[in-house]
Amino acid sequence: MKTYRQKLSKWIEEEIKSSVNDEVVHALENVKTKIKEMEKEEIHMVNSTYEKGYNDGQSNKRRVVNYYAETYKTHDILKGMVRPFKRHSN
Repeated sequence: MKTYRQKLSKWIEEEIKSSVNDEVVHALENVKTKIKEMEKEEIHMVNSTYEKGYNDGQSNKRRVVNYYAETYKTHDILKGMVRPFKRHSN
């Protein structure tokens, strides 16, 4: 199973290969570098999620229905990276 970061990196690599615009390639290379830098954060997130599930199972705690929303949605790392798109009215 590939992670979100791995899937995104693969898609960016395909876009870089198919792009002829140097500015687009440069921007995609920067995004690819940033994604690679985020690998440690992803490793920590996956490992801590696994450990939390394991510990909950050992102590017979109930299953969390939407673990992502309860744990990570409010701390969405992409919010800090991407500015919301604003439409300009004419």
